Amino acid sequence: TSARVVSGTPGTNGWWKSGVTVELTAEDPVSGGVASGVDETWHSLDGGTTWSKGTVVPVSTEGEHTLQFYSIDRAGNTEATKTFGVKVDLNAPLVNVASPTAKTYLYGANIVAGFSAADSCSGVLPGMPTAKFNGNAVSNGQTLALTTPGTNEFVVCATDQAGHAAVVTVSLTVAFAPGVILPPGSLDHTWNAGRMMPVKFTVLDANGRPTDAAIAMVDVKLINTTGTTTTQVAYGQAFVSYENGVPSYHFNAKTIKGQAGTLKVKITLNDGVTGMCKDMYLR
Repeated sequence: TSARVVSGTPGTNGWWKSGVTVELTAEDPVSGGVASGVDETWHSLDGGTTWSKGTVVPVSTEGEHTLQFYSIDRAGNTEATKTFGVKVDLNAPLVNVASPTAKTYLYGANIVAGFSAADSCSGVLPGMPTAKFNGNAVSNGQTLALTTPGTNEFVVCATDQAGHAAVVTVSLTVAFAPGVILPPGSLDHTWNAGRMMPVKFTVLDANGRPTDAAIAMVDVKLINTTGTTTTQVAYGQAFVSYENGVPSYHFNAKTIKGQAGTLKVKITLNDGVTGMCKDMYLR
């Protein structure tokens, strides 16, 4: 009697990625010119405590299985018991990412990558799991410098011996800390309409230090004294200047003579998160 798998999804390293069906085929060899023919075939899965008659054996559970089988001919001759191994793994590895997590981190911070993978059946392949941070390979325990504003991706992959693959992606945000809008744009500062109004501000990193790594857009709108109309005054990118090596951002907005009201200054940064707003006044 021989055994073979007739249905199932093949994996790698001798494993099957689904349940399988094993077919038993028995022949009664001719002896002395006579063959009585096969009468019945018996089989037992994993242990031999329960035997069943038949030639089709489904194997649907995970693990390394041993199928025992034999046949009996019509003359009552019983074949010696044979064995056939079947390895079934139904599930992909479990990937765990301890760090980073899906949250907002401050620009310039350092975090330590922490990840793992486990597979309770066939086991994880050697060298797994692997990880990439923004497309660059990283190792477990490696320190990552967060210097890309906006959305960052940390991707961990693992493959088991059967060929099942698992991928976990963590999306995190790297943001600047809002600084301060510096004089002369103080809250109580009032400008004469028609003058150039300077907007000066700082952007901070994870250590609370001013940084020049941001791209800052400034939007200035005027709301008239009755609050009924809004006029675009200026919009554009702020430039960086340095005083004693300390960076700050600058933007000049040309106001319109004769148009008094409240100037709404909105500053947005290229991290997609951080913004600063301020009211100034025209008379």
